[in-house]
Amino acid sequence: MKQGIIFDIDGTIWDSSLPVTQSWNEVFSSMGLRKITVEEMKSVMGLDMDAIGKKIFSNTLPLDKQKEVMQLCTKHENEYLLQHPGSLFPGTVEAFEKLSNRYFLYIVTNAQSGYVESLLEGTGIGKYFSGHLAWGDNGYSKADNIKKTIIDNQLDQSFYIGDTPLDE
Repeated sequence: MKQGIIFDIDGTIWDSSLPVTQSWNEVFSSMGLRKITVEEMKSVMGLDMDAIGKKIFSNTLPLDKQKEVMQLCTKHENEYLLQHPGSLFPGTVEAFEKLSNRYFLYIVTNAQSGYVESLLEGTGIGKYFSGHLAWGDNGYSKADNIKKTIIDNQLDQSFYIGDTPLDE
């Protein structure tokens, strides 16, 4: 019987709100846009990139410009996180070490393409995971990517670990 555990990232595995905010503010500054606070960033983490763009810029930028800014932010963010990774929560590495001996571990997130890779490479925890899917990889909802992970990896039993009501 193939058993798996599927994890969310932000708020579950790590807190990347500070370095993500710093990376976005570098982009915003270069474009003459207002800076965002860590608190504002935390309020949108967990949403897909389209929803984040709408929430941050709905009153200030047209939709096409929102998408352009979001693409620049996420590209820079992925590169930035490799050198300035978020903070893994205490005991995370030890938990993955133990869990990966018994279960196949996966990540599913609403983040952009490349975000999971930045987490795995920047923190060195990639060796514990058998795969991952992000909203940016295929445009699917988190629920659909969880289903896809279960089906594609032929998991007989699995469960998802997240930190928000949306993750339920």
